[in-house]
Amino acid sequence: MSVNPNEIQLPKKSMLARMWDILAEQDKNGRWELKWSTFQGFAIIVGIVLVTIYSYYSPPSRGHVWAVCVLAGGVALAMGVLVGFIFGVPRAAQDGNAPTLVAVVTYKANTNLEQISDWLTKIIVGVGLVQLTTIPGKLRNLADYFATAFGAPVVPGSVVLAILGYFGIFGFLLGYLWARIYLMKEFSEG
Repeated sequence: MSVNPNEIQLPKKSMLARMWDILAEQDKNGRWELKWSTFQGFAIIVGIVLVTIYSYYSPPSRGHVWAVCVLAGGVALAMGVLVGFIFGVPRAAQDGNAPTLVAVVTYKANTNLEQISDWLTKIIVGVGLVQLTTIPGKLRNLADYFATAFGAPVVPGSVVLAILGYFGIFGFLLGYLWARIYLMKEFSEG
């Protein structure tokens, strides 16, 4: 007697088990570990909660302050993702000494994205090092520029820098880790 695999009914997972599958994964030894994206999502949610608490205690227009805070955080997050992606694009091994992900490659991959990423990374680091003394003034100007969006009761520049820095750092990590983990898999399978 043969059994049709399409007719086999697997037991349905509970909602909690499905949520756990989204948040965690098993490693090779069978241990459960939280995914890096879970930590990232938690950190971003904590940032939004902190911005919400700050805007609640900011008179007179709480909704306006909250919207501008979330918008500034979103801009910083997006820019962080972009810069993290640029820094995180994996490079193909181009010499015989470097280890490769795939033992046998039957084609030559297009490395334009890698070259552009490498070039932009060198420019960003180089210009950052040369202009290191002007960075605090530029950050102060950026904070003042974003602070004008809050309207009459001006938000301190330190709060604006904290929002931009917090979301920018986690955006960078999000872009960098995505490029290093998932883009590397795509390149090796592609």
